[in-house]
Amino acid sequence: VEENGEYAICCRIEGGMYPMVSWNGWKYRLNGNYIKPKKIVKTTVEPPNVEYIRKVYNNLFPKDDYICSMYLLDLMRQLKIKMIGLYLLRVKSDRFVYYFPMYDSLGNMVGLKKRNLEGKKWCQSKSRLGIYWPKGFNRTKPTIICEGESDTAAMLGYYSNVLGRPSAYSGGQYLKELLVKCPKVCIIADNELIGLREANRLQGVLGPKSYVVTPGGYKDAREWINSRTFE
Repeated sequence: VEENGEYAICCRIEGGMYPMVSWNGWKYRLNGNYIKPKKIVKTTVEPPNVEYIRKVYNNLFPKDDYICSMYLLDLMRQLKIKMIGLYLLRVKSDRFVYYFPMYDSLGNMVGLKKRNLEGKKWCQSKSRLGIYWPKGFNRTKPTIICEGESDTAAMLGYYSNVLGRPSAYSGGQYLKELLVKCPKVCIIADNELIGLREANRLQGVLGPKSYVVTPGGYKDAREWINSRTFE
């Protein structure tokens, strides 16, 4: 929001008074009801704590490797994906909050992405953004990269060599380090300007062995998969 409250830039909704004014988004005139806060509180970002993250994760359910665990059934049904995707991503839960572990390029767990059945998403405190690295991934085989945990889990229901990143902006350096020996990389972009722009940026990081595809007329990879037309 501009200092005087007259204009704002939105990075997600295309439109506004002007075409994209910068890589940050589109410019909108506000309706005059914006009230500048009396005090701006700056939050302190906690440093990542790998030991703490692992401790939190190890105390979650299921504690065993049972693929049909009742703890994940509600999430599976809501997302309309196969249980194998959640299993391969090592998803665990605390009642109705689901934890997706994130890793660095060496396979170290560096963070936990959380979501609930209402669709709210956030990170465990002391986390660092990493990549979704499923069981059985082979860095020397052709790889698909998805944006977001639900898209990654959905794709793992059909293809085993899949990686994910928490958002369109994250994971580039880890993916570059991990996929040095990978012969071909397919990057699936969300069907929006931000998703496509950042997918193209990731393609530039990974080099000529990578290419970008969009999910046809669908919003993202999960919606595309559920349509049964992506094959």
